[in-house]
Amino acid sequence: MNEWDETKLDKELEILLDDIPPQDDLEKKIEQSIKKRVRKLVLRTIAVFVAIAAALFLLINPFLNAVFLNPYELNKEPEKKMFHVFRDYWETTTPYTEIASLDVTKRGFARYDLQIQAADHKKPIIYGSPNVELELKFGKYTVKMDPDMSLMHMFGRFNDTWTDKETLLNDIKGLPVSSNLYLSIGAKTPETVENLRKSGVHLEWIQIYQPNVQFQGGLSMWMSAAYDDSDYRDEMTDSELKEVYLSNLKNLLDNEQIWRDFGLFDSHRDYTDTKHVLEETYTDAKNLEKLESKYYCISGNRDDIIAYLEDTETISILIDEVKLSKWN
Repeated sequence: MNEWDETKLDKELEILLDDIPPQDDLEKKIEQSIKKRVRKLVLRTIAVFVAIAAALFLLINPFLNAVFLNPYELNKEPEKKMFHVFRDYWETTTPYTEIASLDVTKRGFARYDLQIQAADHKKPIIYGSPNVELELKFGKYTVKMDPDMSLMHMFGRFNDTWTDKETLLNDIKGLPVSSNLYLSIGAKTPETVENLRKSGVHLEWIQIYQPNVQFQGGLSMWMSAAYDDSDYRDEMTDSELKEVYLSNLKNLLDNEQIWRDFGLFDSHRDYTDTKHVLEETYTDAKNLEKLESKYYCISGNRDDIIAYLEDTETISILIDEVKLSKWN
């Protein structure tokens, strides 16, 4: 019995060995099996990452857009709210500066680049070339490029009380007759815009005289780029200019989230309670019977500037720019 079992076992072993492939074939099959398993693992891993990325894009991106400021959507035609708020903000707070164009590029989750052309009314303006770039990341602005400091605010522009007027006039008289000057004036008493327009110099920008409130906003008296009828300032009456001023203030009130990170300034100080301060200014401006200004910017040739300064009582004069001629 044992002999038979051993014989049978030997035969079965021989059959089993016959079924085992040669050594080379066995190694190939093992290698193929491993590669197949690795391929499946890699594909599954990629699928998981794709699913996670899709979830981030479909779920988190809309959430971030809802939580943080989205300038890309706000700058779409036809409203272009982002552009118009920027335009009104810098006109209201900064003399000579005009936001002529604004484009927005998406850079990722709640990240955007803003390409801006900030025109300086003291210099020749060539359109189509952005000179300022901002980054907006999670609702916070960062300046990436502003070589001319176009968006910077200058405190004390109308508080230059240490310059002697007679000395300044003598210096101006020594300039070539073709010279063209830009000045920031702090007058002793407020003057009507109507009279300032008739004063023999070019009125560039005015800070609206509102003695009953803290913040007093500004208004540019001409715009280099016209996007609607409100930009044709030279042809406007005082009442029409007042409506433009009110419209600018209302636009800032309605869209504080766009400009709040820059702060609220006038010629003398900055304000922390921006919403309340601006509401006061807007309400007070509605009741203005006439437009007056005590702080304003002017330009003109040498002789016209001299004549104006000799006839005007001032508390502050700041020379912003001197050119050899008006063509520079």
